[in-house]
Amino acid sequence: MVQRTRFFGMMRCLGMTRTQIRRYVRLEALNWCRIAIPIGIGPGILATWMLCFGLRTFFGNEFETIPVGRISWIGIGCGTL
Repeated sequence: MVQRTRFFGMMRCLGMTRTQIRRYVRLEALNWCRIAIPIGIGPGILATWMLCFGLRTFFGNEFETIPVGRISWIGIGCGTL
C-alpha cells in the first residue's frame, strides 16, 4: 500500500493532475475486472449448482422447482454489471 502511495506521489511530482490519476486508477480497476470476472463466473456457477442440488436433495418438497444444471444468462449478465 505504501508503494502505491509513493507511486502516485511520484506521478504528481512529475506533473500528473488529480483527474489523470483518477482516470489511471479507473482504467486499472477495469483491467482487473476484465480478468477477475471471467475467473469468478465459473466457480460461481458451480457453487450455485451445488447449492441448488443440496436444497433439492434435503428439502425436496419446497425446492423441487429449482432448475439444476442450467445457466441463467440474465443472472450472469446482472452479476457482471
